[in-house]
Amino acid sequence: MSRRRRNAESGPAATNAAVFGEVLRHFREAAGLTQEELSNKIPCDRSQVARVEAGTRVPQESFAKQCDELLRTGGAAAAMGADRLVPGGAASGLVRAAGGDGCEGPRCP
Repeated sequence: MSRRRRNAESGPAATNAAVFGEVLRHFREAAGLTQEELSNKIPCDRSQVARVEAGTRVPQESFAKQCDELLRTGGAAAAMGADRLVPGGAASGLVRAAGGDGCEGPRCP
């Protein structure tokens, strides 16, 4: 059985994946987690988190939901799941739309 890879190399998927990656990195850093720590909690390989954050891998919906629960994104990650990514949007606008600055981790004021 072959596994189909879902990469975002060009076109709208690339833009969507880049926006999701930017939002994911924001929430992960706000939670005070490294890529390795987040990958251990999901669980997945650290390189998958790195590729999603870099915008070169379109996240599966299950990955987005796990990130939403672990990082307490207020629904931002799940709302941006693989089939619902917003083309060309700014990550900062999505973070604000999700209910604030997303800062709920140990490093937040």
